[in-house]
Order: sequence, then structure tokens, then C-alpha cells
Amino acid sequence: MTATWYPFTVLVGALLSLILASAWPVVGAVIASLLALSASARTAWTPSGEFGWANSLTWARVLLCALLFALPAGPGLACLALLILILDAADGALARLHGSTSSYGAALDKECDAFFMLAMCLLVWWQGLAGPWVLIPGLWRYVYGAILVLWPASTIAPRSTWARYVFAAASLCLIASLVPGNRASVWFAAAATVGISASFVRSLYYSFLRN
Repeated sequence: MTATWYPFTVLVGALLSLILASAWPVVGAVIASLLALSASARTAWTPSGEFGWANSLTWARVLLCALLFALPAGPGLACLALLILILDAADGALARLHGSTSSYGAALDKECDAFFMLAMCLLVWWQGLAGPWVLIPGLWRYVYGAILVLWPASTIAPRSTWARYVFAAASLCLIASLVPGNRASVWFAAAATVGISASFVRSLYYSFLRN
């Protein structure tokens, strides 16, 4: 499930959201794009051809990411974000349990993670918990994808175990930033920014400079 236009579509949606101070342009861009990509990958959903419980759970996570923008600042927002992160481990396990792992499922999971990171960064900034630099980790995935489209690399960095740990740690930091009364919110946001940036700089090195 890949398309050269996808990262640019989300970047335009994110730009409109920043200009309009509204989440709906980026939410619409992500969900509409993923629906189109899912439809085009109809034959690759699972080995059996069915959509599968694991992919359904991943799509539920995508919709919960959109729901984050509808909740007011408070403990409920942080709890929903934590639930989305927990479910991130569940869909892969469910796919392996039912023998329904697929390239579509892996790609959908990756894009859901990217959407979650972008949503969290937007929320942290819009709530005044950190400066606009906190948007960097949320935009990295799409900027990296756009770079690979404009300047194709001979080798694309695989999604390593280290990168997964960085994503989980950065997500927890951003969730902590949203906890009401947390006076260290800006430092948690900074840690997430450094971690995600280091991960993507490593990917750029692997793709363009290692060989």
C-alpha cells in the first residue's frame, strides 16, 4: 500500500490545519487518502482476501486518532492517547495469531503510527505546552516520504526495532506532556522531538549516505 502522492497530500492537509487552526484539513487528508489506498489494495488485505480483525483494529486506531482532536484538554485526552498506543501492539499480535499478516496491514499500521504522532504534536502545540518546534516529530514521516519521492534512494532504511522503541518512548513523552498540571511538559516534548529526529536522520543516512 504505497503511493507517491500520499506524503504530499498529508503535508498539504497539515499546512491547511496550521493556517486555519483547525484539525479537520489534516484529518480529512489522512482518512480520505487511507481509504483510497485501502480500496486500491483490495487483493492484498490479508492472505485469505478478507479484511481481517487486525486491519479493522488498526482502522479503529486511525479513527481514535481523529477523535483526539474532538476532546477537550484534560486527563481524558491523555488516557485516550495512551489507549491508542496500547492498541498499537495489539493489532500486530492479532494478525500473527490469525495468520493474517500482510504488507497492507504493515503499511496501514505504519501510517496510523505517523498520524498518531502528528496528532499528538499538533495537540501539544495548540494547547501551548511547547513551541512550534514540537511539530517536527509529527512531520518527519511525511517529509521523509516526500524526499524519497523527489530523490529516490537505492536503499530504503527498514523499520528497525530501535525505531519502534524510539516511537514508543516519544509517544509516551507526548502523552506525558498532555497530562494536566505537568510542569515538565516542554521537556517531555523536547525529548520526543530529539528522539524522533534522531531516528529519521538515521534513516536518511541509511538511505543516501551509507552506500
